[in-house]
Amino acid sequence: MSSSRPERSTSGVYLIAAIGLSLVGYAGLIAGLVTLESNGTWAVVVGSVLLLGALVFYALATLRLVDLFEEHIFNGERTADAVEALLDADENASTPSAPRYRTMP
Repeated sequence: MSSSRPERSTSGVYLIAAIGLSLVGYAGLIAGLVTLESNGTWAVVVGSVLLLGALVFYALATLRLVDLFEEHIFNGERTADAVEALLDADENASTPSAPRYRTMP
């Protein structure tokens, strides 16, 4: 039986990876643009590739967070249905037609 805890942390891992790639990508892009005249083209290319990788991780994190939200909504609806069924069962049990326990005289 797997715990749901590690699954929930994947969105955090994706966000951390995306932020890290973004920072390094922006640094490479800026360094490449500053030194473009002195062979900074590779830094621009590497920075751009890292930023594209960051976008992938941002998309993965967003999809995972949306999935968690939908799961939360589904669990909430399921809980509400279960509570409603319990309340209905309780109302039906308190009607006079329901069998009652005999009391001792």
